[in-house]
Amino acid sequence: SIMMISSAICVLALVGAVMGDDSRRVCSVFGTAMHGHGTYYGLGADAGNACSLRDPPPALASSPVFRGTVAINTPDYSKTYGCGICYRVSASGNGNGNTPIQGDFYVYGNNWCPECTEGTLDFADNGDGVWDIDIQPVQCPVGDLKIMYKYEGTNPYYIKIQTRNERVPVSKFQIKENGVWQDTNREAAYWLYSPKSPPIASPLEVRYGSYVTGEVIYDKVDVIGAGEIAGYNGVQFEKDDTLPSAE
Repeated sequence: SIMMISSAICVLALVGAVMGDDSRRVCSVFGTAMHGHGTYYGLGADAGNACSLRDPPPALASSPVFRGTVAINTPDYSKTYGCGICYRVSASGNGNGNTPIQGDFYVYGNNWCPECTEGTLDFADNGDGVWDIDIQPVQCPVGDLKIMYKYEGTNPYYIKIQTRNERVPVSKFQIKENGVWQDTNREAAYWLYSPKSPPIASPLEVRYGSYVTGEVIYDKVDVIGAGEIAGYNGVQFEKDDTLPSAE
C-alpha cells in the first residue's frame, strides 16, 4: 500500500502571468495515493505519444527503475502539464483478465489516456484485463541525468521548446528577451514563444520552475531548428526529501 508522505507546497516564485489550474494539478496531487484501474494498450504503442517525448525518447524513459511507460489519465495529463510524470504503482492482482498487475513498482508517464479517470493508468505493454491499482506521483529517478531540451519547428522568429529528463514536471517556462523575462505558452507538450523584437538571439536565456518543489532553474540553450540539445549549465531539480521519490 502507498502512504501519504507529504503534500507539495505548490508555490512558485516566478513573476509574470498567473498560470491556470492545469499547471497546478500535478502539484495538488503530488504524493497523494489515488485508486483506479490499470489496463494495457500494447508494447511499443507509446512510440507516437501525445507528450511528444520521442524523436528521440528522453534518456529518463529507459531508466532501469521503471517497469515501462504509461498513458496518463486525463486529470493528471492536465493538457500536457503532467507529461513526464513518474508514478509509484501498488497492485495486488485484483481484477479481471489474464494478465494481473501486481507488486510495487515505478512507471514513466509519456502518453495520454483520454478516457482514463483519476487513479487510472494505461500500460504500454502487452496484456489483458482491468486491474485495481493505487498510484502516487513521485519524483523521477533521474540519477545523474541533466535536463535536456528538445526543439521542433524553431527559428529566430518562433521558439518551440520542450524540457525533458526533469525530476518533477515543469509548471512555468520563461525566456529572456531584451533584458525582460517573458512568459511562454504551453501547448502540445512544448513551450511556445513568439519574440517581441525578432530575430531573437542565440543562446536563449531561460528560467523555469515546478510548483511541486518551488525551485526555479536558470539555464542557457542554443537555438536550433529541431532536435535534442543540452543546456550550458547542466541543471536538474534538486531532490526534495519531504516528498516521495523513485530513488
